[in-house]
Amino acid sequence: MKKIERYEAFDGKVFDNATECRKYESSHASSRLVGLTIEQIMAAIERKPSDAVPDALEIGEAIENIAYQISKKRVADGDLKRKPKGDQPPSPPPSAEG
Repeated sequence: MKKIERYEAFDGKVFDNATECRKYESSHASSRLVGLTIEQIMAAIERKPSDAVPDALEIGEAIENIAYQISKKRVADGDLKRKPKGDQPPSPPPSAEG
């Protein structure tokens, strides 16, 4: 007899190794977010799994993955242009009025 280790994605799909499972979950992250409750979202933001939301960390990873995809697309479309640090004009001094 030998020990067999398998990995299950959030939707129940089973994989032979963790890399394949992570890749699958990453490419299907948007499906993971469908139907989330406020409690689940807050647990993910606070990174606090609980009995009610045991998968808070996985939900947080899905949210981060989607945010990364959105940011990457915006940069590619030219919506988010990063300026080199040396090209920015100096900030005006703080106002003396108070």
